[in-house]
Amino acid sequence: MTSIVHSQAWLVMKKKLEKDRASHIESLIDQRTTEAETAILRGRILQIDELLDAFPRLHDNTESATE
Repeated sequence: MTSIVHSQAWLVMKKKLEKDRASHIESLIDQRTTEAETAILRGRILQIDELLDAFPRLHDNTESATE
Protein backbone atom coordinates (compact mmCIF):
# COMPACT_ATOMS: atom_id res chain seq x y z
CA MET A 1 0.00 0.00 0.00
CA THR A 2 2.78 2.43 0.89
CA SER A 3 4.50 1.95 -2.47
CA ILE A 4 1.24 2.72 -4.26
CA VAL A 5 0.89 5.97 -2.30
CA HIS A 6 4.47 6.93 -3.08
CA SER A 7 3.99 5.98 -6.73
CA GLN A 8 0.85 8.09 -6.99
CA ALA A 9 2.68 11.01 -5.36
CA TRP A 10 5.47 10.59 -7.92
CA LEU A 11 2.98 10.70 -10.79
CA VAL A 12 1.58 13.99 -9.47
CA MET A 13 5.10 15.39 -9.11
CA LYS A 14 6.07 14.12 -12.57
CA LYS A 15 3.14 15.96 -14.17
CA LYS A 16 4.12 19.16 -12.34
CA LEU A 17 7.74 18.81 -13.44
CA GLU A 18 6.67 18.27 -17.06
CA LYS A 19 4.44 21.35 -16.88
CA ASP A 20 7.26 23.44 -15.38
CA ARG A 21 9.67 22.17 -18.06
CA ALA A 22 7.28 23.18 -20.83
CA SER A 23 6.87 26.62 -19.26
CA HIS A 24 10.65 27.11 -19.08
CA ILE A 25 11.04 26.08 -22.71
CA GLU A 26 8.35 28.58 -23.73
CA SER A 27 10.27 31.27 -21.85
CA LEU A 28 13.44 30.35 -23.75
CA ILE A 29 11.61 30.47 -27.07
CA ASP A 30 10.19 33.87 -26.13
CA GLN A 31 13.69 35.36 -26.71
CA ARG A 32 13.04 38.24 -24.31
CA THR A 33 15.33 36.81 -21.69
CA THR A 34 18.75 38.12 -20.80
CA GLU A 35 21.81 35.91 -21.06
CA ALA A 36 21.72 35.31 -17.29
CA GLU A 37 18.00 34.43 -17.36
CA THR A 38 18.63 32.06 -20.26
CA ALA A 39 21.36 30.30 -18.28
CA ILE A 40 19.04 29.96 -15.27
CA LEU A 41 16.22 28.55 -17.41
CA ARG A 42 18.55 26.07 -19.09
CA GLY A 43 19.82 24.98 -15.68
CA ARG A 44 16.29 24.45 -14.41
CA ILE A 45 15.36 22.45 -17.50
CA LEU A 46 18.47 20.31 -17.03
CA GLN A 47 17.57 19.68 -13.38
CA ILE A 48 14.04 18.66 -14.32
CA ASP A 49 15.37 16.34 -17.04
CA GLU A 50 17.72 14.73 -14.51
CA LEU A 51 14.86 14.16 -12.06
CA LEU A 52 12.63 12.68 -14.76
CA ASP A 53 15.46 10.45 -16.01
CA ALA A 54 16.26 9.25 -12.49
CA PHE A 55 12.82 7.71 -12.04
CA PRO A 56 11.70 6.56 -15.51
CA ARG A 57 10.27 3.21 -14.48
CA LEU A 58 8.34 4.25 -11.40
CA HIS A 59 5.17 4.72 -13.46
CA ASP A 60 5.50 1.21 -14.89
CA ASN A 61 5.87 -0.18 -11.36
CA THR A 62 2.73 1.69 -10.30
CA GLU A 63 0.66 0.15 -13.07
CA SER A 64 1.79 -3.38 -12.27
CA ALA A 65 1.24 -2.86 -8.52
CA THR A 66 -2.36 -1.77 -9.03
CA GLU A 67 -3.31 -4.67 -11.30
